[in-house]
Amino acid sequence: MQHREDMGMQNFNLPLTPRLENSKELKNQSSGLLDVGLRYRSSPRTTEGVLAARAVSISVQIIRACGLQAAAKALAEQEPALQFSATVGVNASVTTHLSFLPKGEQRRTRPVACSFCPEFSHHIEFPCNLVTQHCSGEACFLAELLEFAEIIFAIYHENTKSVSDIASIQSCKDYLLGVVKVPTKDLLVKRSGITGWYPVILAEDEGLSRDLEFMQKIVGGLELSVSFTHPGDRERVLEAAELLGWSFDSSLKDLVKMEEEVPATVTISTPRLWLPLHCVLLAGHKNIHKNTYCYLRYKLYSQEAFWTPLRKPKESTNKNQVLITFKASKRAEVTRSQSLLWYFREEKLEIQVWRAYGNDSLERPHQTDSWIGSAYVDLSRLGEKSPRTLTVSGVYPLFGRNAPDLSGAALRVHIVLSPHTEPTRELDSMDCSSHSESEQLPSKNSELQISPPCVLQKSPASTQLRCSSTAAEACPAHEGPPESDGTFAVCILVERAMHLSLKGMLYILIQKQVSSSSGYSVFTELPDYARTYKDG
Repeated sequence: MQHREDMGMQNFNLPLTPRLENSKELKNQSSGLLDVGLRYRSSPRTTEGVLAARAVSISVQIIRACGLQAAAKALAEQEPALQFSATVGVNASVTTHLSFLPKGEQRRTRPVACSFCPEFSHHIEFPCNLVTQHCSGEACFLAELLEFAEIIFAIYHENTKSVSDIASIQSCKDYLLGVVKVPTKDLLVKRSGITGWYPVILAEDEGLSRDLEFMQKIVGGLELSVSFTHPGDRERVLEAAELLGWSFDSSLKDLVKMEEEVPATVTISTPRLWLPLHCVLLAGHKNIHKNTYCYLRYKLYSQEAFWTPLRKPKESTNKNQVLITFKASKRAEVTRSQSLLWYFREEKLEIQVWRAYGNDSLERPHQTDSWIGSAYVDLSRLGEKSPRTLTVSGVYPLFGRNAPDLSGAALRVHIVLSPHTEPTRELDSMDCSSHSESEQLPSKNSELQISPPCVLQKSPASTQLRCSSTAAEACPAHEGPPESDGTFAVCILVERAMHLSLKGMLYILIQKQVSSSSGYSVFTELPDYARTYKDG
């Protein structure tokens, strides 16, 4: 073999051997040499090499945005030039980028002028190879990329108010209103893809969100739809990665067939609702009218629609925000079947927030009621095939397609799926038609409750265990042996507490000279923003 590196060539001299069937004596004799030359051609790589020929497309549809006035107001505090846009509307456009694709693959929608709830209806597609190979030679599968990647949406405002002539139009500055990051793992988990509303978060590099809590960083919502372009592409992506040796979490696979359908109980409680003050004010009013009420409405799976009793909004410590408490919870008997598990995995529970005038006992919503917004709860954790009690708990932001500003609007939700051992005496903890209940706020101790009612397996002695976060009783333990085998201990870890007000407490302790045996505790409500818990 001869090899010349400077020319990028290789020459081979290969012996030729005759293949004769009848003549054995000539079989080992050479018939000559065959000269073979290989010339190599090199070309520079502009991106990380993509060697796979087969590809699929990811379809992204940006439908609309809402509540962008909150983002404009936050930016106007730093940029006085945006005061006008924060009043009349922003000129919004959205950029889309898949984290594993080059920056050059970023796309942008057309701008929508003077609106806090712009309608984009923009559709784009990203072709992605099933297998890619990096410069290092390492092969990577699309399924592996999607499991840890995310789609980044950035909403920009184009400020054109200061433009005085055509020559200066190109120098318009774009202001980043917020960012939406959507994990692409759901493309592998859910057959229907990624759909629904996602919160717009203040960008960290703007310096506005450093000292804010998570819910205060939410300055709007973006309605999206992301899926594979063709119905069979999801299976192709998973099969290609599996055949080439990539092992993934079993939760990404299709639902395991249920051997038998078992009964279960779903309990939904919505103890608190926070709303901006302007959401409950009547037109032309600056104070809450005495006949203004709020209620929640939702529909779970095949159950009938349920609405809570009407409650009066009360001003909170923040004068620009109101607090509404709901004591009613919905308990429904369901059958853990294949269709129910599919519902938990593919769908989200929409909990609507309504404003009503008057507390008449009517079917809701009434024609005079106003829809404020909706919270969307991901139920995928309840889709696990487990005999244990499964829980989804958190504080979820509200979205409304025509709401210009819903900053601070959130709903605390607790959902428990527990195995059904014995029939319960009542399906609902409160009948949906009983709207004449007292509208007083709960007592101080119950207002400090941070944990959901822990619904366990039913027993004759105890049908429901409630955990209260009072000083004397955080989770009351039984003195002596438990009364029933259907109970279990729960350990709650409080990670941190912030902004605790101790004014007057230290003074009282000093003045009364409380002995060391006495104990005083100060509790505050800890926001558990959209955290998901699993009991077991």
